[in-house]
Amino acid sequence: MRRFVLGLTLSLVLTTAHFATIDEDKVPQEVVEEIKASDDKPADDDDLRRYNYYNVVHGGQHSSESDEHNYRPANFAPQNIGYGGGGYGGYDGGYGGSYGGYQTRPPPSNHDSDYDFPKPKPPPKCNCQDIITQIDDLDEKIIKSLLDLEIKADSIQGDVAHIHKETEKVAFVSSQTQLVANAVDNQLSIVRQNLTIIESDVSELTQFQQNIPDKTYLTEALFGLKCSYERKDKKGDDKIYASCDDPNIKKTGSYWVKANFFKPVKVICMLDYGGRWMVIQNRFDGGVDFYRPWREYKYGFGNNEGGEYWLGLERIYQLTNAGSYELLILMEDFNKTNVYAKYDQFAIADENDQYKIVQLKGYVGSAGNSFDAEGMRFSTYDYDNDKFDQNCAAIMHGAWWYKSCGDR
Repeated sequence: MRRFVLGLTLSLVLTTAHFATIDEDKVPQEVVEEIKASDDKPADDDDLRRYNYYNVVHGGQHSSESDEHNYRPANFAPQNIGYGGGGYGGYDGGYGGSYGGYQTRPPPSNHDSDYDFPKPKPPPKCNCQDIITQIDDLDEKIIKSLLDLEIKADSIQGDVAHIHKETEKVAFVSSQTQLVANAVDNQLSIVRQNLTIIESDVSELTQFQQNIPDKTYLTEALFGLKCSYERKDKKGDDKIYASCDDPNIKKTGSYWVKANFFKPVKVICMLDYGGRWMVIQNRFDGGVDFYRPWREYKYGFGNNEGGEYWLGLERIYQLTNAGSYELLILMEDFNKTNVYAKYDQFAIADENDQYKIVQLKGYVGSAGNSFDAEGMRFSTYDYDNDKFDQNCAAIMHGAWWYKSCGDR
């Protein structure tokens, strides 16, 4: 079999073809087999990579087979084109000539060759198992980092909740502290007000104590009777009189009178100050204790034989409930100065209304209208009915129709 090499000019213009015969015996057998096999299949890139040689075709420009199958321009590549010399270059060297010629390189073989063809480099190894291991390690690290972040996030969330709770506690304590501070301020304000009141009361009591007489002669007359006071005690007889107005009573003294009482009562009738007076309270030497409870002031107590005594609220009510009466109050201070207060109308209610003064009008006198107690209820240390914030009966150690502790 003869093979031919196609010669070309440098200008790539097809010229007269010179043919040379290649000896098959000098071509390695595996190349021959490969060339034979390539006649039946198209060339591909693997052929070029494996053998690294350049096209060998059938003799002549074209074979009897189709151009598409045998004429493969992609497989032509010039190699060491020479000029001058003999004929065409053959397999082992080529023949010099005016047109030069192509050299062909056979594929690598086990035979000795004048050509040292480089072997194709194998593709790099993948090392996929190492990469997978590295990826798994990275996944494990990422998962661990995510778990750590989740734990830290939970811890931070717990810290935030704790801080929020502590903040609420601080706010609550602050509000309670403010409430306590406000309460303390209010209490201090009340204490200051009370101190002012106490100072005023102390001043009033001091002044009152300076004006308290060593002997107080209080004579209260009812039923329109005129009353007078006489220091010298005088005893009357045991006869029962209708009242101190009885003309048979000729002088000041103690007498049994019926008046409007349920039964006769011994009282002091005083014939002085322009008329006849029934004494309802007589105090002058402190011989009788007037610091007594409600019950004793209701029924009366003391020495009606010319000494100190209290007639009794119930009896006073029985008298004033029967008609219109006057009230006369006589007092003597430390300097032996006598003053008086006289009211044209005087009446009290019963026990259901705590013996309230329902009528006290027409004042005249030299003592001042200090007994302006209309509408006031009677007060004892065990029945505090005054309008003061303290018990005046307890403070003054005596009962009366107190409005404040300095009224009497």
